[in-house]
Amino acid sequence: MDAVWISDITYLRTDQGWVYLCAVRDACSRRVAGWAMNSAQTTSLID
Repeated sequence: MDAVWISDITYLRTDQGWVYLCAVRDACSRRVAGWAMNSAQTTSLID
């Protein structure tokens, strides 16, 4: 993967409540480098 990464946090409504989704994408290849989901928006979501 290349060296420029883009990240974003969004929230999604589910039957069990809201969840937060953090995704990291490579800007050059536009592939998802990683993602994490949690029921709370804390710093552990992006670690």
